[in-house]
Amino acid sequence: VGSEMCIRDRTKLEILVWAKFPAEAFHMELYQTLGAIRGEQQGAVRLAGVVPSDIKFLSRKYWIKTIDIAPPEK
Repeated sequence: VGSEMCIRDRTKLEILVWAKFPAEAFHMELYQTLGAIRGEQQGAVRLAGVVPSDIKFLSRKYWIKTIDIAPPEK
């Protein structure tokens, strides 16, 4: 089970993050430590290269409204 979790945790995802209020410098710095900011989409910050454990970490922040898997870019 341990090695299976490690393999799953290395999967990198592209996500959309909606906050309860506009992002300030602190929020943007945190996003950048978790992945690469790819811009804004549908009122959310688009982050690439995020591992599942970091998504869980981010979801526990009080200022996060919603996190979803980003659709493929056109």
